[in-house]
Amino acid sequence: MKKNNRTRLCFAALLVLLLCAALTPAVSAAAGDSPDNPLVLGKGKTVLTAEDAARLSGPAPAEYVRVADGVTEIADEAFADCFNLRGIELPEGLQRIGNRAFTGCSRLETVTMRAGLRSIGDSAFSRCMRLRSAELPEGLQYIGSEAFATTGLTEVRIPASVTRIESRAYYGCDIRTLYFNAVCCEDKAGDGSSELFQMAGNPPVLVIGPAVTRIPADFLYASNLTEATIPASVVEIGDRAFQNCLALEELTFENPATRLGEDICLDKVRLRGLNRWMLLFGMDDTAQLGALVAVCLLLYLAQGVLLTVVNLRLTRRRYAGGQAPAPAAGPGDRIAGAREGAPAPMLAAAAISPWLLLGVLYWMVLTVTRPPATVRSA
Repeated sequence: MKKNNRTRLCFAALLVLLLCAALTPAVSAAAGDSPDNPLVLGKGKTVLTAEDAARLSGPAPAEYVRVADGVTEIADEAFADCFNLRGIELPEGLQRIGNRAFTGCSRLETVTMRAGLRSIGDSAFSRCMRLRSAELPEGLQYIGSEAFATTGLTEVRIPASVTRIESRAYYGCDIRTLYFNAVCCEDKAGDGSSELFQMAGNPPVLVIGPAVTRIPADFLYASNLTEATIPASVVEIGDRAFQNCLALEELTFENPATRLGEDICLDKVRLRGLNRWMLLFGMDDTAQLGALVAVCLLLYLAQGVLLTVVNLRLTRRRYAGGQAPAPAAGPGDRIAGAREGAPAPMLAAAAISPWLLLGVLYWMVLTVTRPPATVRSA
């Protein structure tokens, strides 16, 4: 009897377990929910288009994507404004990332690039504010205009294979460390109004690799960079390469024969306290600032002379209407005017104020200037 009861209890418990298992829904991670289980796009295709990426904007959009092997190109604007995308893994053999391919992916954090990539188009990753990791592979040759503008990148490594970088490629970035090792990077097509790299940090870390033979024009904006060393492999530096490095104090060349472009850095007296004013007025040279100050001084002196002439005429009219004879024009005119209550203080202020202004400017120059950047050979 007892044996039968035990059998019945075991059978009942087994039924309960089976019932619970049947009622409990199976929970499994959907593709694209994690980096370990990404959504695969582009199977059997060579070009990945916006139509293929449309699955990311559905009711249950994927956050992590892997592009299938065999895809050689990501078309223009393929993933543009995919707000839910957080990570993407590109295949080996992918050759081109199109213009604006990932622009506006504001949650994108990581991009895995592999060998075979040759070109990154204009604004390909612009406005990906959370992008922290995008290591460029060896073999990459071209980086388009604003390709990584306004991203969250803090460390950038440019491989030796890169031959061209277009304007504002890393504009608006807070790069702390820049390792530049492009052998011979051509100048971008521009007018010197923007830089290839924008660095932050106090101070930022700039490393120019041993493979570099030429530093392109308008190379760097780094307001806190105080010194830089140009390796012996560099034979030429483009125009304005370091001109907007306003705190640069020493530029060391390991190769004395390096050819220098025009205005590679600010080689005149620079005013620490007025650097921001220079940027505000669009000035990159203290000679322009000096010209502005000179014009202001001339206008102020002209105002002082005009005010003096007007007050002298008023004083003459007052004396002409009274009993006392009008004094002779000259230095004594002011003294006589002062005795009779003429506006001598105004005359004195008009004559002295330009010289006071000049003295204040001279004091500012003495207290906030520093010597030009030292350009020397190692």
